[in-house]
Amino acid sequence: MSILFALFVLLITSTMTISSSIYECVDECTCTKRKAQAAARYRAGSGFVYYQHIHKAGGSTLCSILARSRNVRLGRNVNCNLLMEAIPGNKSSEVQMRALPRTWTLADIERLMESSGRNALAAEDQPFSTMWGLSDSIMRGDVDNSRWSFITIVRHPVERLLSHFKFEQLAAKTGKNITEWAHWSPFQGQNYMVRMFAGMVPPKLPEHYLNQMDAIWPYFDHSPPVGWDAASMPPATHQDLERAKKVLQRFTVVLSLDWLEECAPLLKRWLNIEVDDVRARYWWGSIQATPAKRRHPPSPNGEHRDLFALNALDMELYEYARSLCRCNANKVYFRDHDEEKYEESSCIRAHKAPRPEALEREKRMC
Repeated sequence: MSILFALFVLLITSTMTISSSIYECVDECTCTKRKAQAAARYRAGSGFVYYQHIHKAGGSTLCSILARSRNVRLGRNVNCNLLMEAIPGNKSSEVQMRALPRTWTLADIERLMESSGRNALAAEDQPFSTMWGLSDSIMRGDVDNSRWSFITIVRHPVERLLSHFKFEQLAAKTGKNITEWAHWSPFQGQNYMVRMFAGMVPPKLPEHYLNQMDAIWPYFDHSPPVGWDAASMPPATHQDLERAKKVLQRFTVVLSLDWLEECAPLLKRWLNIEVDDVRARYWWGSIQATPAKRRHPPSPNGEHRDLFALNALDMELYEYARSLCRCNANKVYFRDHDEEKYEESSCIRAHKAPRPEALEREKRMC
C-alpha cells in the first residue's frame, strides 16, 4: 500500500512539474486595472498605443498590421517611426523619428500626439524609458500613463542576431564573423532584448545621441562611437533581466514572432486592432517572399553555441515573453470569454467599461 501511495505522489509531482513548464501560463494574472482602463480608453478613442520596436524581431510585420487597421492612426511614418519636420514648413528638413529625445516628458509626447492627430507611436532604436512609468516608479504614482497601452513583439534571440548580422551586412562592414562581432559590439550582440526592455543606455554614450530623434542605433555596431564598444559597455546582469521581465509583464500585449498567429488576436481583444492575416510583410504592406530554402533553427549545441552562451539572459527573457503571450492568448483578457467571471473582477469591470465616463466613475470608486 505504501508503495502505491509513493507512486501516486511521484505521478502528481511529475504532473505539476510538467504543468509549470515555461510553455504554460505564468501563475500571476497580468491583467491589471491600469492596463484594462488604458485599453478601454483606446477603444473609446481617447487613448494611445506605444509600440516598442525591437530591431529584426518581426517589427515590420507588426507595423503593417497596425497600419492596415482602421482604428490606428500612425500618421506619416517609415516602418511605424514618425516622419517629422525638424524645421516647421520645410519638407527637406524631414527626419525619421526613431527615438524619443530623453529630455521629453510623457506630457510632451501626449501634446505631440494630440496636435498631429495620431493615436499610435513607435520607437525602434531606443531602450525603453522610465519616462513611460512601467518601471517600479509607477508603484509610487510618479507617472500618469493612464491613457497608454504598450505593445511589442519578440523573437528567438539567436535568430534575431543572425538576421541582424545579415541585414546590416556586418561581415563586409567589419571584416568579422558573427561571433567575433558579438564580442566586439555587445549592445546588439549580447542580451540585446534585456538591454532594451530594462532601459540600459550605454553609460558613456555622448549626450547628443540620446536627444537625436533620427539616430539609427543599429548602425553604431559597425562603427561604434565612444560608449558603444565593448571596453565601455557593462554586461547585462540577472538584476537587469528581472527589471526587463517586470516591464514586459506590464505591457498590454506581448507577441512572439514564432507564435504570431496564435497571439495576434490579443490586439483585437484588447485594443480592437484588426488582424486580417499575420504573414510576413514589409512595413508598407507588401507580403514578403518565402525563402526558397529555410535555415535550420539554431541549436545551442551547434555552430552558434557561443551566441547562445553570450545571450543566455535574452533566452530567459524570450521564454518569459512567450509564456505571457501563450497565457494571455489562452485564458486572460477575453471580454467575451465564457469564464471571465473567474478572472480578477476589478480588472474585468475596467476592461469592459466602454465609455470614458464609466472609467472616471471607476477611478473615483478606487
